[in-house]
Amino acid sequence: MKYLLVWIKSLFFLSLTISSKAGIITVNSNGGGLGTNELCSLRAAIRAAESDVPFSACIAGSGDDIIILPANETITLHQIDNDTIGENALPRITTNITIEGNHATITMASSAPMMRFFDVGSVNGGVTAHLTLNNLTLKNGDVDGSGGAIRNDGILYLNHVRLENNRASFEGGALTCFESQAECYLNSSILLGNSASYGGAIIVDLGANLVLDKTTIFGNQATIDNGAADGGSIYVESGNALITNSTIANNQAGRYGGLLATSSDLPFTTPGRIELSYSTVVNNSLIGLIGNIEVNNSIISNNVGGNCRSSNSVQSGGYNHSDDDNCGFNMTGDVENLNAHLSALQTVDQYTFAYPLGYQSLAIDAADPNNCIGTDQISQVRPMDGDNDGILRCDKGAFEMINNIIFLDGFE
Repeated sequence: MKYLLVWIKSLFFLSLTISSKAGIITVNSNGGGLGTNELCSLRAAIRAAESDVPFSACIAGSGDDIIILPANETITLHQIDNDTIGENALPRITTNITIEGNHATITMASSAPMMRFFDVGSVNGGVTAHLTLNNLTLKNGDVDGSGGAIRNDGILYLNHVRLENNRASFEGGALTCFESQAECYLNSSILLGNSASYGGAIIVDLGANLVLDKTTIFGNQATIDNGAADGGSIYVESGNALITNSTIANNQAGRYGGLLATSSDLPFTTPGRIELSYSTVVNNSLIGLIGNIEVNNSIISNNVGGNCRSSNSVQSGGYNHSDDDNCGFNMTGDVENLNAHLSALQTVDQYTFAYPLGYQSLAIDAADPNNCIGTDQISQVRPMDGDNDGILRCDKGAFEMINNIIFLDGFE
């Protein structure tokens, strides 16, 4: 797993590097229309990038294009651009586009029809589409179908992105990662307050692959009228998810509210798989981990209905901490039925929430001594000597404890 993660991270951060051959299109309008002879809107910029010809005041794209948004602005969308696969507020992505958000927000007008922001297409003349979003918020998408903010069956990279208060009537309140060629990579991002019938934040289906690193899934909800909604946070119905250095917290569903991957002991027929490492799963309802999940070096705490579904297929890779005994963790370094002593939720920045460890936590300096990763969720260096025994060792969970001793007598 360690070598796979290094390889994935290398690909991820390589994708965030601006190519010297890229066309650069600068948006100078916060309007949601197609621009004018003097104004280059986001919709117009995507059309120019997709077609490689000028559109309104936007210059022509050229190869792998970069669209630069005005810093800290709010772009409000009012109308449907296309209905290729569901209703979309922005042109369909079929080429390679990077949007540098500069901490802008894209939102829907209160009077807007139901529509998502982006649909990333899988193939255009045999080429898989790529969309990279950096330093951007997508808020208030609402689609009749799947993927309230983004529907992806291409290659998607989200780096410092906030997907907030989006809704899908069916599945994937914020994001649908769909089809075997689809890859979704999320780094230092947050999915907050999204909702759907299945997969309140994310749905992974038809063999797609999802990678989360240093990412927060918080306060999302799966809900349907009969109450049997599944996957309040992430639902891997068919495909794979690799989750590292991430916080999964305060998500809800009528039946399974935490992380869910389909397995033979659940009433589903398609396989899914989640590998969870150095992460914190806390305060979800109902249940924290459900289905075909392998977990290591993680903290599972205070989930309503139990930290794991009883007699399920959750497997320990060792060095986990659960404050109940529902998971049956019994591998090297596992701890059960003891308080995890998490501190209060910390808002690090607009893209990161995390639960620090309290000074009494048994998770401090207790992770696998032979498999420590280099940083934690908020990019603090790992390992640290959190218990002041003179030995550097990783902590379990998403957050690495830095123990600054305070000498009560004022002297060392």
